[in-house]
Amino acid sequence: VTGIVIKKLDYMAEDEIITILTNDELLSFIALGTRKITSKNRNALGLGNIINAEIFRARLTNKLSKLKKAVLVKQPPLMVSDTAEVLFEIMKNIQLVKVPSNSLFRAFLESYRYFGENHNHHVKTFVTFRVLDTIGLMPKTDSCVECSRKDRINGFEFYLGGFTCAWHTKKERHIDWLKAINDLSLSMDYYSKVSPSVNKQIYLELIDFIKKNNYFK
Repeated sequence: VTGIVIKKLDYMAEDEIITILTNDELLSFIALGTRKITSKNRNALGLGNIINAEIFRARLTNKLSKLKKAVLVKQPPLMVSDTAEVLFEIMKNIQLVKVPSNSLFRAFLESYRYFGENHNHHVKTFVTFRVLDTIGLMPKTDSCVECSRKDRINGFEFYLGGFTCAWHTKKERHIDWLKAINDLSLSMDYYSKVSPSVNKQIYLELIDFIKKNNYFK
């Protein structure tokens, strides 16, 4: 399976329990001996790494699968800028996921090449936005959430469920803010061009929305 390492827990004296996000599941398995320096699988299992893993699947639901072999496909440039700090926050947000979605997996893969390129915080917003899809809170970004009109869109609120038109908007948003939300729903290529100040505002509102829905303690 191909997956992203999103969680690591020490287990027993030398082992770890690893959780990876794939395109259709959250998969946890025991990685034997990977806390030993001599482990051949150790380096592949860094947080945020994309790996190809050979897994012995557990037959019983109360048992964990076991790792046979892990091969590193790609890893974030942790020594560049604030990548390590941002990646840690992304992983924390991804761990909210209960039911994985292909859109979240693809969003992470799509944004990977932007790590360390002065877009780390854009990546954080882009991936966290897709977490909403997995917890049933993805906003509507193609028309007014109240009447489905596609014209005269001038508002957006996470708590209202998406875009609103002139007839249903309680708080007008600047055109740059509305365009940024649209770009956020499209691709990282578009969203990477959003100004850092607008991205920061969107991320703060996004996290506040998630917290108010009791997905953060």
